[in-house]
Amino acid sequence: MRGIWTAVLALAAAIPSLLLGGCGTSGDGGDSLEGAGNSSDREGFLPPIPGIGSGGDGDRAVSARGAARDAQFLMQATFGPTQAALRELSGMSYMGWIKKQVALPVESHRAFWRQRVAPAIPETQPTAAVMDRCATGARWIQYAIRHKDNLMGQARVEVKSNELYINGQFRTNIDPNFVGNHLRRPSCTNNAAPGQKPCSDGSLRLSAGDQCKRFYPLYCRQACWDAGQGETGEDCGGWSALASQNFKGILCWAVDAVGGVVALDVVGGNCRNPTYVPNPGIFLRDTSKAANAGGRVFFTEGSPGILSVSRERSPCPFGGYRFITFGGSPAQYFMADDRLGLVENTVRNAAVAPDAAVCMNVPMSFVNKADCKIQASCQPAGESGDNFDVSLDGDARALFFTAARKYVYEVQNLKHTQRPCGRSSRWAQCSSCSPSSLSSSDRSSIANKLGSQSGWLRDITASCSNVPAGAVVEAGGRKFKNVHPNEHDVYDFSMWVDHHPGGMVKIEKWAKEDFVLKFPASHDMDRWSSNSNGRYIDRIGRADQRIKYLSLPSNLKTNGVKRAFGQSAAGTFWAACGSPNEVGTDGRFGHRFRFIFSQVGSSVFIDGEDEGRRENHYTKMGRQDGRGRVWMHHAVFAKDQLRQRVAWALAQTFVVSAENSGSNKLNTELYLNYYDIFLRHSFGSFYDLLREVTYSPIMGDYLTFIEGQSFDIQRRNPDENYAREIMQLFTIGLVMLNQDGTRVGSGDGVPTYTNEHIMDFARVFTGFTSEPQRANYEENRNFKNPYDPMRQHPKGRHDQWPKRNLYGGYIGDGFPVCADTPKLQYLAQFAEYEYAGTDSSGKEKVLTLPSNSHLYRFLCSPTNGRCSHSMMKRLPAKASCVGVECGFHAKDLLFVKVGSAFYAFKRPRCVYLSFPMGQVSVDLDEEGKLVDQIGSKWPQISFNIAWLGTPATGSPCRSPCSPNGIACRCPGRSSSRALFSRLPRRGEEMKRLSVGGHQPSIAPFSRQSGMEAYHPNGKFDQDTVFKIDGRLWRNIEYVVDVNAPGNVARKLRNPVRFQKNSGHERKLEVALHEVDALLDHLTHHPNTAPFFAIRLIQRLVTSNPSPAYVRAVAQAFTTGAAVDENGASVKFTGNYGDIGAAAAATLLHSEARASQGSTVGAMREPVVKIAHYLRAMEYDSPNREQYGTVISIKNLASDIDQWPFESTTVFNFFSPFFRPNGFDGRNVPKELVAPEFQIFTPATSINFLNGMVSTIDSGEISSCGGWGYTSSACSRGMFFFSVNESSLGSNARANVDKLDLLLTGSRMSPRSKDTVEAAYARAPQGRKLKAAQVAAIMTPEFNALGAPLPRGLRPPAPAPPARTPRNYKAMVMVFMHGGADTWNMLVPHTSCSLYGQYRGVREDVALSGDDMLQISASGQPCGSFGVHNAMPGVKSLYDKGQLAFVSNIGSLVQPMSKQSYQKKNVTRCQGLFSHSDQVNGANTLQCQVPGSSPGGFGGRMSDEFARSGFATSTFSINSRSTWPVGKTNKPIILSSNGAPRLRNYAQHLPVVENITRTVYDNIYLEEYAQSLGEGIKSSEEFGIMLNRAVLKTDIANKDGLAKQLALVSKLISLRGERKAERDLFYVVIGGWDHHRELKESLRGGLGQVDGALSAFASEMEAQGVWQDVVVATSSDFGRTLTSNGQGTDHAWAGNHMVLGGQVNGGQV
Repeated sequence: MRGIWTAVLALAAAIPSLLLGGCGTSGDGGDSLEGAGNSSDREGFLPPIPGIGSGGDGDRAVSARGAARDAQFLMQATFGPTQAALRELSGMSYMGWIKKQVALPVESHRAFWRQRVAPAIPETQPTAAVMDRCATGARWIQYAIRHKDNLMGQARVEVKSNELYINGQFRTNIDPNFVGNHLRRPSCTNNAAPGQKPCSDGSLRLSAGDQCKRFYPLYCRQACWDAGQGETGEDCGGWSALASQNFKGILCWAVDAVGGVVALDVVGGNCRNPTYVPNPGIFLRDTSKAANAGGRVFFTEGSPGILSVSRERSPCPFGGYRFITFGGSPAQYFMADDRLGLVENTVRNAAVAPDAAVCMNVPMSFVNKADCKIQASCQPAGESGDNFDVSLDGDARALFFTAARKYVYEVQNLKHTQRPCGRSSRWAQCSSCSPSSLSSSDRSSIANKLGSQSGWLRDITASCSNVPAGAVVEAGGRKFKNVHPNEHDVYDFSMWVDHHPGGMVKIEKWAKEDFVLKFPASHDMDRWSSNSNGRYIDRIGRADQRIKYLSLPSNLKTNGVKRAFGQSAAGTFWAACGSPNEVGTDGRFGHRFRFIFSQVGSSVFIDGEDEGRRENHYTKMGRQDGRGRVWMHHAVFAKDQLRQRVAWALAQTFVVSAENSGSNKLNTELYLNYYDIFLRHSFGSFYDLLREVTYSPIMGDYLTFIEGQSFDIQRRNPDENYAREIMQLFTIGLVMLNQDGTRVGSGDGVPTYTNEHIMDFARVFTGFTSEPQRANYEENRNFKNPYDPMRQHPKGRHDQWPKRNLYGGYIGDGFPVCADTPKLQYLAQFAEYEYAGTDSSGKEKVLTLPSNSHLYRFLCSPTNGRCSHSMMKRLPAKASCVGVECGFHAKDLLFVKVGSAFYAFKRPRCVYLSFPMGQVSVDLDEEGKLVDQIGSKWPQISFNIAWLGTPATGSPCRSPCSPNGIACRCPGRSSSRALFSRLPRRGEEMKRLSVGGHQPSIAPFSRQSGMEAYHPNGKFDQDTVFKIDGRLWRNIEYVVDVNAPGNVARKLRNPVRFQKNSGHERKLEVALHEVDALLDHLTHHPNTAPFFAIRLIQRLVTSNPSPAYVRAVAQAFTTGAAVDENGASVKFTGNYGDIGAAAAATLLHSEARASQGSTVGAMREPVVKIAHYLRAMEYDSPNREQYGTVISIKNLASDIDQWPFESTTVFNFFSPFFRPNGFDGRNVPKELVAPEFQIFTPATSINFLNGMVSTIDSGEISSCGGWGYTSSACSRGMFFFSVNESSLGSNARANVDKLDLLLTGSRMSPRSKDTVEAAYARAPQGRKLKAAQVAAIMTPEFNALGAPLPRGLRPPAPAPPARTPRNYKAMVMVFMHGGADTWNMLVPHTSCSLYGQYRGVREDVALSGDDMLQISASGQPCGSFGVHNAMPGVKSLYDKGQLAFVSNIGSLVQPMSKQSYQKKNVTRCQGLFSHSDQVNGANTLQCQVPGSSPGGFGGRMSDEFARSGFATSTFSINSRSTWPVGKTNKPIILSSNGAPRLRNYAQHLPVVENITRTVYDNIYLEEYAQSLGEGIKSSEEFGIMLNRAVLKTDIANKDGLAKQLALVSKLISLRGERKAERDLFYVVIGGWDHHRELKESLRGGLGQVDGALSAFASEMEAQGVWQDVVVATSSDFGRTLTSNGQGTDHAWAGNHMVLGGQVNGGQV
């Protein structure tokens, strides 16, 4: 077989067109694919598959199941069947195959990418990790100038004394005779060779081919030079002439080859008229500069002039040399082309970095702590020396700069507008200032507070009434001025240097100003508040402060800094930890992807081409395509197919997207690192998956809770985004479910959570920040560290107060009360300890262990008389106490000392009671919430509590209570009581248990029904511990009896909390305890199992699983076991939340394997179909694994509305509840859905077919219309699936049967199969297979899952009646998707009295006077309003009376107050806090009805117009929205690019008509067939029409929303040709979910709306129809008036616009 394959490859190399056909020739593999194994394993040369004939005699017996069933199984469990996969599966059970897949190692996307990045390193990047010059894959080049010399900006070029220097570094000598530099001596005199025309006259330019014409002057000039000709206007003297001039200039660009074109310009030039010279080969007059490389046997030649090390040598004979030589005449010299070499730093094999400013080591977290090791390292976590004091004065700030290049500045000149009364305020001593005129009481109050402190800078909280910001008060003979709370604070600005929008110099310059940054007067203070929150700028302390070294931010604690402060760096330690799949570069594979790294703060793109692999130089990989290429490569080639498929399903639930993510979208590695979470947990624990997703900085950034702060700190409610989506989308959904997925209750169901829960859970997710920056990954400009799990901010920003859970109790229920901690808990089994170094500074509550104690010996682990410490230790069994240990209580223990070392005792999770036992005061607000008055910085913080029985409220506040600020203070008494005098009954009684217990050391005294009771005296009281289903509970309830207003007795459960108070020991650790407790709460919620089961089944098998199916998968999820195909239960982990068991149950249920139901199945996702086809037809390239090549496919999101990491929202590419409007027309039951049809539009379906047909014809490269990259060759891979086309008859049917098996699982209907066979028969020899493949990928059976159930032919559609159009009217709905904050689109003007209220409630997100354009309004409380100044066009239309604002518009069924909302005695909208429900409600205008059954508002209007006899059409641009969907009128869906047309329409039309004429009883195949036929026909008609449309203005030249309105304009211009009378258009602009960066993002969004509406109005006026057109805006919901500190959260109302030529405008 090997000999045959070698011959075939030789034939392919010689005559590639024989294998590929198409418009170009094949490359030799290039950058297309990676890793298929040895050539002898090619599937096209394997024996036949059991069950399908090949015309030979070697067919094996068909298995009992049959190949068709196996292929259908693989279509669900993998990215598509292959011949080899079918052979493997035929010999085992489905469960056996699943178990084998589960056992396969993870094929990591991140590791794959990291192995294939080795970008060139400029000389100006000295800190990068350089690949060893003798390592396999290290590169050496023969040419002196690289195009990548310009990576860090235009390189400096100097030629002097016949020596060439680039950026000051010697590259080569210049040989005046050209020979040494391996250059052709020019034969031209002046411009042209003797007897020849110059190349510029065209004699060779055309012969250079298409590339010459497209890429002149680079490729054309190169072609001329290669032919020995010159170019008009260039100096034939070349380098010699430049040397004689002592040339100094810049490099414009260069071709990487000896003799390649190099363009140079003088210093200060713009490269528009460069000097061209050939790229010189390396030539050394001083031969000692080069090492003898030995034989070429150690090297592989790629492209000419490029060598790669093929055999690693140690020790390296030329590692210290920049040049090597092989001798010869003339001598051949090569220069090191140094490459970045990423270092292996995995969890199991963490790397140790040298002493440096940025450490490679990964911070310890739950992901890696089990494998961390104690190491000496660059960034110590503990010290063996003193924890010395660090002053924050100017001298210290200078030391940070000189020792570690850190920009640590004192901040001055912050603008201040906040009154100092009743809040913490800062006062700085001043000399040339005069005391302010204040009331005597105010002056006295402030002076007394100031007098209680010392120093020139004082922070106080004073009671006063009318003191302005900036006031001056005299105290103790000195004057103090009120300043901004951050004035004179010291910050680390090192990250901000990289991210400052005005460039690095704007921040670096303050290092020359005594390290004092003076905030520019021109800057708005919003800029300070939005950027000083710790993301880029870290606060260290006050300028007058001395702090401990160990309290510095981690990136300032380097050994260099320590030495600069006169301290020894010896003996430091660090937890050396790794990061999952952080493997090192594999030099064998070259450089396959773009890579971003930093050079003095500025990010740079590294070209993804690898010139050393003979790859086509014309290919350009898109900057953002790497992650998609990696994903598709694994979908096609990975061996762990089930894992890859389940991971894709998970990724569509826990969505993170590069879309709308700013500069994040330029990165690759951070998204692959996030995606690897799903690969690692595809068969693991749901809790572990949810935890890692929650802690991911990418998720924190995407759902905007990173850098969130508690109400205590920011005086605003925290961001609610993640708290909402983790429930709605990730775990429990919106309504309560039974275990079979059916709704609990009737009607609208029972909500799973309320907005109060969202607000409570948002407080749980406060305090997160990213870890410090480190090395060894692709940099991201938005993060310090986007790879490692987030941590709690060291300043303690987590909310400390109690939070209610979903059951009416508290987050923390089920944990023991900390006061009950057993005395010797630190000696209990599984007690956990973490190494804490040898420094005693800052260590309190220390127990020095006796050397003879069991715990001492365990922690010391002595070896040869010395302790052998480990980073983490867990006691394997309970230890006995010895000596002093026996008297030490665990509550008093933080550290144990083992010899000279310390270990931190990791105290098990426990909770604190909010009220101490005894008499207490209870502060209530008017809603019955608890208001904290003790230890809170801001007394108005309130939170929900669990009332036992009827709740109390603080309104009206009367005896025995009394007013206390905003609260009503009532007397109360806190106590505890026993709950049961017997074992509790399962059910409601068990729900009363809320306090966790500790493991008893005695036997139970009572047992019953799986319950046990423990008590030293065998009785039931408060000390009794119950053990129920493995969990321990105390028989106790802590309550507070409250004498409420009016002497009404009320009782509440004493709220529990994880953090005792703001000064809590290890508050960062217990903050994470609370986060983990909430994740566990959600994981074990009864909804989670059925919710997850439905999502998994939808992604793998069917859109509408039966209740029995859902129950089976939910049961597998909860029990950790699945039922195999024989009915036997097979254990996976045996634990709750088992994703692997759920996946097995999903694939093995009878509904997946044998159902013939008309509602079983699903429309298939386009990316899955692409991967399926590539797999099934054996797409590959030779030597993929050897060369590390990667599948070469571009980002298809704009073509097919789906691509990995490119979802437009967190709700995935499609909603799980989407129901195509075709279902209504065919009376499909209203509860049935078909999610994938949401992205199946005429445009996406035609784009998909066009790309697939091109792929079939010629490979994937876009120059032939496919999905790859521009190239001189159409294909860089090939399809190895083949059939014998030499005969027809039975062989033709056998070949079609093979396609049917591999592409549909043998599900083709007779008519589909006949159509495919007819296409095969009609095609000429050599094209038959391709013709059949094209027909096959159009069939419903390939595009949808399920039994087809064909039942006849579809009758032809009747022709529309001829008519003469009457008058014309059009409406355009502009939908602002995401929940637009239009409270900042129209605001009270500063001249209006309401502006103060507006500014007061909006705070940091409010517009200033400079931000608005003034308009007049009558009949309103304000005579003047302000329009956002990004909307001058809107203001102009308003002033002309063509636009009106409509205020306070949102979803409402009937009038509702806050009280009626809380009492639920009015009809409310569905899912008031859900994006998807509110989008639906805004589009139907019947928000009280779930789903889309009412039809869209625009669609219902179109139905009415049609019933009134008008020729009516509805159009949706770029969206399958509900708005244009009527009961009778179907919307026409177009893309913003118009109507794409099926290429070679006439050729494919017979196939399309044949396959779409069949009527199917299967609802998915029928919807596909009908939609495809109608879509292709309508796109062809509209495509022809739109090509004829001519607009009057330049609106067609704009992007975004204007591009959609340009299409609307074209359709309106064609109204006569279309015979239209009424048109309704729906356009959408996304990106309005502004939980952060509101002001900046809103300006961009409103500016785009303004430009688009203005251009549209102008075009309509030019067409003369503006008076017949009306435009309205809408959004899914509004936003809160209050800020969350970064943006605003979901609410219900906002301001909108109506505009048109006849609108009664100019009013609000």
